[in-house]
Amino acid sequence: MHTDAPGAALVVIGDLTYREEVLQVAHQVNALGCFDAVIHNAAVGDREPARIASPEGLAHVFSINTLAP
Repeated sequence: MHTDAPGAALVVIGDLTYREEVLQVAHQVNALGCFDAVIHNAAVGDREPARIASPEGLAHVFSINTLAP
């Protein structure tokens, strides 16, 4: 866990490009228990000069902005 967010009780960080990392983040969050609120702050822009594929072959933007949440 990372605690550089002032005022945040808990912060979970992961590279959401990779499916396995998304699952690791989910496991970390589930281990913490219930939350009153969740702020999801993960996204990438759509101005990539060419399609970048995730390791699973999906579009990088789609993987991070849509599948990860």
